[in-house]
Amino acid sequence: MDIFHINLVQFWLFLAIFIRILTVISVAPIFGSLLIPPQVKIAFSLLFSVSVFLSMSGKIAPPVLNNVVDVILFAVKQLIIAAFIAFFIHIIWSAVQMAGELLGYLMGLSLANVISQNSIQISLLAEFEGIFAILVFLAIDGHYWFIEGIYQSFSVIGWGAINMNQQFLNELIYFVSQLFIIAAKIGMPGIVSMLLVSTSFAILSRTMPQINILFVGFPIKIAVGFMVLGVSFSFIGYALSDYYAVFHQNLIHLMRLFNG
Repeated sequence: MDIFHINLVQFWLFLAIFIRILTVISVAPIFGSLLIPPQVKIAFSLLFSVSVFLSMSGKIAPPVLNNVVDVILFAVKQLIIAAFIAFFIHIIWSAVQMAGELLGYLMGLSLANVISQNSIQISLLAEFEGIFAILVFLAIDGHYWFIEGIYQSFSVIGWGAINMNQQFLNELIYFVSQLFIIAAKIGMPGIVSMLLVSTSFAILSRTMPQINILFVGFPIKIAVGFMVLGVSFSFIGYALSDYYAVFHQNLIHLMRLFNG
């Protein structure tokens, strides 16, 4: 009976690790992409769970589950913790896509959504900038930071001692607000250039009313927008690497506040 009890405790410990890792992997950027088959995600989560289980053996206490209600509450807590980690990682990607969405709208590329057969209504420019952000993330080994954050969550948060205190909510609101600031900074060169082009067209339409501004304006806006975007990619890459580093440093801090 003692051996069976020990094996059962170890089983609950491994299952708890697997639930959290699989949830984060399923919704996190890159790892949670729809292009990755579910079988690959499950296999990677299983291998990662085995690694964490072996390295954490003896360092963290297994969860105490006495009945079915405890099991359900425990699973819900793991989903909440995993959703928090994935949401925090999504902030920078959302900011980059927001900047691309706004720039694409100002360039007139939002018309492609009407013609596109894709069910996901996101502009092509936003998707392009999102891919660029992913490449920067991989170039600075951000995926290792992501895996490290999941690993440290087991020792920092534990098995669901959730305490959303005032300090945690204030810090979370601050980082969510950074989404709009990052989007504004990344998209500012393109937005300013589109504003200048639109102003120039407004003046030109008053001085030379015989020119069809609607016909001439679209290709010029698209050309100027891509030129400015190409030039600004160099500093956008450095800015993204700095944002990734800051968010990586504060992820553990927020997890400690999340644990109370």
